Amino acid sequence: MDYKELREFNDYAMDLTIRMAHHSTAIENNPLSLAETISILTTEYIPREMPQRAFFEVKNYQNMLFFLLENLNKRQSVDSFL
Repeated sequence: MDYKELREFNDYAMDLTIRMAHHSTAIENNPLSLAETISILTTEYIPREMPQRAFFEVKNYQNMLFFLLENLNKRQSVDSFL
């Protein structure tokens, strides 16, 4: 994979992470918009006053996804962690 392909993949992976975090937490009644989710996950900027729960749901989703992918690369089961 050359640099351009890697860059495009990373951009796609981040876009996918943001959309998954937004839609998955929205199902659970998280009040954040997609734009606010983008702001939190890309710059860690909180665009307005919001419940801590809403912020941490999105951040924790991102952390969980990175955790799963990291363990997938290691071919390690995540059952023992959950």
